[in-house]
Amino acid sequence: DTLASSAAMGYSWFSWWAITMVVYFVPYGLITAELGSAWPGEGGVYVWVREAFGAKWGSTAAWMYWINNAYWIPSVYLIFAGTFSQMFLKTHSVWQDAAIAIVLTWLTVGVGIVRLEVSKWVPNLGAVVKALIFLALGLFGLSVFLRGKPPANEFSLAKAVPRWNDTLAYLPALLYSTFGFELMSSAGGEMKNPRRDVPRVILWSGALIAVHRLDEKLSRTAFTAEDRA
Repeated sequence: DTLASSAAMGYSWFSWWAITMVVYFVPYGLITAELGSAWPGEGGVYVWVREAFGAKWGSTAAWMYWINNAYWIPSVYLIFAGTFSQMFLKTHSVWQDAAIAIVLTWLTVGVGIVRLEVSKWVPNLGAVVKALIFLALGLFGLSVFLRGKPPANEFSLAKAVPRWNDTLAYLPALLYSTFGFELMSSAGGEMKNPRRDVPRVILWSGALIAVHRLDEKLSRTAFTAEDRA
């Protein structure tokens, strides 16, 4: 969901990504790994804030953390409904899109209330499919480049230097791509050994996110203008 904004940054994305990794991504991972292993109880962010400031502020933090889903999930499903309608149903209406979004919302609720042992396979499968899609795109972009076609973006040191111009406007999208380490601790009570597994998962997921984003960006920068069109 941040692919277009990342591509708009051009070749300087690689420099900004390196800066983000060092300044934000690594400290963020270390902090959440420490909190998740020290206070592994059910609740994640709520538990951490409650232990520091009390139940009132723990509840406030949990509310602010989760309330965005009330707006984010429907907006994603409405976009999906519109795209799905145009591609497969060949019809389009507000009521049709709303009906599709409502069905998907209740499916999400159903997945969310079953045991983690069962529901974990839904995001796991989605992550595997997404990784395979972007791996295929990355390989395709590199194959185009290796066949001798000029890339759509200029690869040079001058273009790689981060600039405080319009690329700065895309940094929030870049940071958004690194969020989510703390989410797993919300189900800490259902983990067999969270003190061991949370830091280990953050390490592996952080490495995979870094590689995945590089592969994704290479696929966008390597395509020729003709191929993109």
